[in-house]
Amino acid sequence: MELDLSEQQILSCVSYGWGCNGGWMDNAYAHQQSFGAIVESAMPYQANHNIPCTETQYPAVAKIAGWTAIPNNINAIKTAVMTSPVAVAFWVYDDFFYYDNGCYSHSGYTNDVNHAVLIVGWDDDLCNGAGAWRVKNSWAASWGDSGYFWIQYNTCNFGVAAALLDIDAVAITEQTPLPSGDICLDYSYQMHATGGTPPYTWSVRVANLPTGLILDSNGLIHGRPQESK
Repeated sequence: MELDLSEQQILSCVSYGWGCNGGWMDNAYAHQQSFGAIVESAMPYQANHNIPCTETQYPAVAKIAGWTAIPNNINAIKTAVMTSPVAVAFWVYDDFFYYDNGCYSHSGYTNDVNHAVLIVGWDDDLCNGAGAWRVKNSWAASWGDSGYFWIQYNTCNFGVAAALLDIDAVAITEQTPLPSGDICLDYSYQMHATGGTPPYTWSVRVANLPTGLILDSNGLIHGRPQESK
């Protein structure tokens, strides 16, 4: 299941940080652990941190149970990326703004960071064999390689504040018709999910099942429906 979550929620509702001028990822994680994430259509992105926070008007469709810090070394980050994309911080030099394609690297050295991005993969053969991360930026698809870039391992202090998130719950936000059944006859339907880390735990949080049906924690809807819906 893929959810389009609201970036504007982070800008408007996370009190720690500097809005459009940045902030630490763990403040966003903590907010989505306490409140949860809402869908994009609820608070569409407007690139303005002065937009009022209206998250309480909408249900949270996913929550973070916690996160585990990842050491800033190549093998540890690779292991985490095999589970899910990983957000990291690094230092952006001026020439990075003009990246178009290929392998980016910078000879300067710094212990500072000023930008956060999302690692989605790697290629050990790129950058003349030095290896590189495949990374999603947040500067729109018109920047770089359709919004992505390759950056050589061990450059620009890349990989700071990496963490692997533990997603507590994901909600099905669209109406999903169940297979039809007959009133007062036995009914059974097994829900399925992909992605994340099984085993999954299922529950009804917003809508209601027809009277007589229940949803087990393992995703099985069963019973004898007493009404049509």
